[in-house]
Amino acid sequence: MTTVQLSDQSKYYQLSLHRQYSPEDLEEFELFELHAPSEAGLLSVERISDGTLSVPAIGFPDDLETDDWDFMGDAALGEWHIVPDCVRDILAAAQFAHQVLLPVEAEVPPNPQKGVRSYWELTSDFVLPPVSPSMVRLDDNCKRVWPGRPTGGQRIEGLYNRAELHYRGSDLRTLEPLDVARTFESFWSPDDNQRRPDSCPLVVSKRFYNLCRDHGFKIDWVPVHIDPI
Repeated sequence: MTTVQLSDQSKYYQLSLHRQYSPEDLEEFELFELHAPSEAGLLSVERISDGTLSVPAIGFPDDLETDDWDFMGDAALGEWHIVPDCVRDILAAAQFAHQVLLPVEAEVPPNPQKGVRSYWELTSDFVLPPVSPSMVRLDDNCKRVWPGRPTGGQRIEGLYNRAELHYRGSDLRTLEPLDVARTFESFWSPDDNQRRPDSCPLVVSKRFYNLCRDHGFKIDWVPVHIDPI
């Protein structure tokens, strides 16, 4: 389903379309881009010198009930994925290929009933090939950016506010089995040709999707297309 969003820019209106996917829609796909729900967005996340993700106390919005969310992310980028220890245990037990779970330094006020919870970063040590040429990426000058360059092009798909990823089937068939991976592209990064893993969306398999669905995890799923080329 597609909904229309209008944002007032004082002198004009910006029109964007927002897709909503039913479970039946998602069943047709084998790969998915994973996003924490917008309601579970964090205000401040940083990677400190030893490589650990850190979420200060001010990073948690006042109205965010951390115990209500299975996946949390960065409200601005959405490419950092943080899960509580109970979700981490379920993901770890599944032994997903190329899944990496790392401890997070999180200054979360203790819950009087549940005590202090620990949090973990969900990431991957695998990088996908460049996206399919069927995807449109434009630089700041509205010039086309072709696959093979990790930065310098935001993805565009008509008026939709989130363009879906596309990969060539011939590229994916050469890969080893995987359940969790990062894109090659650092979307929205400065155009300096330097890939930034923390700005690369996380893509997961149908097996990962099925486990999260079966456990009722709250996640925003975006289907990934495999082009028959």
